[in-house]
Amino acid sequence: NKHDLPLSWEDGKEHIFGEMEDSYGNNYATVQLDSLVWMRSNMRDLNQTDSESCDNQISNTECELSGTLYSQDEANSVCIFPWRLPSKSDFELLTNYAGKKHKAKCEEEGNCDFVAGDVLKNKKTWGRFSGDNLIRLNMDPEGYQDISLERFQDGEYAYFWSSNDLSKSRFSSTQASAYSFYVTKTEGVFLKENIKSVKMSIRCVKIIEE
Repeated sequence: NKHDLPLSWEDGKEHIFGEMEDSYGNNYATVQLDSLVWMRSNMRDLNQTDSESCDNQISNTECELSGTLYSQDEANSVCIFPWRLPSKSDFELLTNYAGKKHKAKCEEEGNCDFVAGDVLKNKKTWGRFSGDNLIRLNMDPEGYQDISLERFQDGEYAYFWSSNDLSKSRFSSTQASAYSFYVTKTEGVFLKENIKSVKMSIRCVKIIEE
């Protein structure tokens, strides 16, 4: 399957593709980008096996990529050591890495964050705003859920929790906040504060020790 083969890029580096397993035995494809290994799909429901979590879905592949949405507190407990939830700085490094894959376009636009969005977005799930998925992270616009569990911006934004809490929330004096990573249709990518009870997609990462 071409989707899973190691690929060589313009900088001559080969990305190493592999797998990780969660605590319920579900398997996920991974890719190494510099010193970090990233999941190539969103974490699914840990209470269900691969087959159960995809029941009544149009496509098993679609289901496995879309995953389950988690609050930030839930997200912090899902990744199993040596895997962990990405930090704010991990997402900043990913943005820089992805932007450099289109160096000329990055310089032309004057905004690598915008170019990074095209590199991270799945080719098939963003409609006319689809990216080139150049580093095979398959980021899909799954939106988010609020505390009522109603889903918003499905098909428009991808939201991912980071591990970084904020000591003060600009939204609420009683609800805790944390940083999240946005992938958008037309505005590239950025980090933004969100209330921790909001449910978003998650990816786990692992550091490669030199």
